[in-house]
Amino acid sequence: MPQGATESSEAPDLVNASEVSARPAKVRGAAALHEFVASTVQEVVAAAGIEIVELRILRAPGNSYRLQLFVDRPLDQPGVNIDECASVSRKVGAELELDDPFPGGWDLEVSSPGMNRLLRDLADFAAFEGIRARLKGRAPDGARKTWIGALIRADEDGVTLKVDGGKHETVAHTVIERAELDPTIEQWMMLGKRRENANPEATDDHSDAADEDAATEGVTG
Repeated sequence: MPQGATESSEAPDLVNASEVSARPAKVRGAAALHEFVASTVQEVVAAAGIEIVELRILRAPGNSYRLQLFVDRPLDQPGVNIDECASVSRKVGAELELDDPFPGGWDLEVSSPGMNRLLRDLADFAAFEGIRARLKGRAPDGARKTWIGALIRADEDGVTLKVDGGKHETVAHTVIERAELDPTIEQWMMLGKRRENANPEATDDHSDAADEDAATEGVTG
């Protein structure tokens, strides 16, 4: 049942077998649920001419789920604004209501990536060359470690950062569990101006991003 819905106190009508078989089946298992939701979301986001940066499905109290969807345009175009997040949120919410894959209630939040944007691949690393980034993973001895520095380059072997003191340190992809931007305010404002200049006629929420991380819109299912 979607979160927030209220059950009727009246006696339910008998349901025949054909109606039962027509109801959407709940998706079991975290990996299967993520794959199912990602496939559904991808169709909506692609139709809007934007792309998924990250999809998180988090367990919440009361057998419910919290979906966080981060969307953006290609990095050579202005970023998404709150109206576009709202449009995607409504359409994704409608599709998920139709399929209803969750065993409990759910909330959906659609946002632009914000300052701590996930870095997904070599193209992302190249696009943000010179910008400060944060890599999280495990050192060769197995201990958890965080590397912070300006992006110098990335290739098949690893990601090279300019860390404190000006030293270059290369971190192998095999030890990186998450890579994300960690820009200074000046760098973030510069990125916003860069994307605005890609299409001066379009508006871009990143130009005002010093005080707000992301355009966000949410719905409850």
